[in-house]
Amino acid sequence: MRSRPLTVLSVVAGLVWSAAWPAAAPETPPVVERFLSRVEHPLRSYTGRRMMRARNDRFNKEGWLEAVVTFRDSDGLTYRIISSGGSEYVVRRVLEPALAGEADMWHRGEPQRFGLTGANYEFSATPDDEEGDGGARISATPRRKHHLLFLGTLHLSAEGDLLRIEGRLSRSPSFWTSRVDIVRTFRRIHDVRVPVELQSTAHVRIAGPSQMQIQYLYTSINGVAVGVP
Repeated sequence: MRSRPLTVLSVVAGLVWSAAWPAAAPETPPVVERFLSRVEHPLRSYTGRRMMRARNDRFNKEGWLEAVVTFRDSDGLTYRIISSGGSEYVVRRVLEPALAGEADMWHRGEPQRFGLTGANYEFSATPDDEEGDGGARISATPRRKHHLLFLGTLHLSAEGDLLRIEGRLSRSPSFWTSRVDIVRTFRRIHDVRVPVELQSTAHVRIAGPSQMQIQYLYTSINGVAVGVP
């Protein structure tokens, strides 16, 4: 079966899950070691909903969709779109291919291979690594350029848990995109770190900046009920 072509949004949607995988623990500064040495419970399955919205100000187009999603590490990601609205072009040509592309990446096992590990990144404490709430910041530099690796900053809680990632893709997924900026927010639910929101801005030639927002709502994680979002 031929793989679906990569789209900017499918790459970004797939990238967000790479931070859910445990990290390796090489010798590092204390703030980095505290993060890397955390014992992570792997994400084996989840069910929930996906809220996606994309817009382009230059062409004044915006669309959204809502999908029911199911993930199992043995089967990958499946989804069913239950509603959509706004620009049909954005929905059909941007958001739907993003979901399909993400599912295809799971089928190939790509998010697991590009996690926050010492094999993929060099981690270092930032010059001013302390945050006001007692947390810290870590710089992440990819060891090679790839569209599923990013260059940016990890924002940690006082306990060393990952709260947010800010950065940009280390390699553009297409000639037409010069840069993709991302902000990813995480929560720990039933002791599993999962993404709850993704915001991205793709700087597209001719079309200009195009924004996307994804909200991840969960009804179960690893077989344990979370609640109806």
